[in-house]
Amino acid sequence: MLLGDDFNVGVAYGVGTFGSSDVAVTGGIGFGYAGSDFSKNAVGMLGFERRVSGSIKLISENYYLPIDGGSLLASAGIRILGKSLTGDIGLAGLLVGHDEALCCLPLLSLSYAFGRMP
Repeated sequence: MLLGDDFNVGVAYGVGTFGSSDVAVTGGIGFGYAGSDFSKNAVGMLGFERRVSGSIKLISENYYLPIDGGSLLASAGIRILGKSLTGDIGLAGLLVGHDEALCCLPLLSLSYAFGRMP
């Protein structure tokens, strides 16, 4: 282990999704920890998805980060749904504090479902 056997780091979090396969909202909150010490500031997440056709969804996933007075990592894109292969393409931007922005980072992901679909 890179940090040693006695050093644990991670995020304790809860997340829930509400809606249907056509339109849904996801929200979550988490607290970072190192060893037995937890952060006093939460990380928040809010996501959206909306089906616009049988195989295309509009998606967005956004994070509030408690750094530099509060920062926002926002993303938006398109999800293309196939029978076994699904792909996302989008852009992300970072607003650090109230005065520094970084735009636009490309996003790409592919997911393949092995086996039979019910």
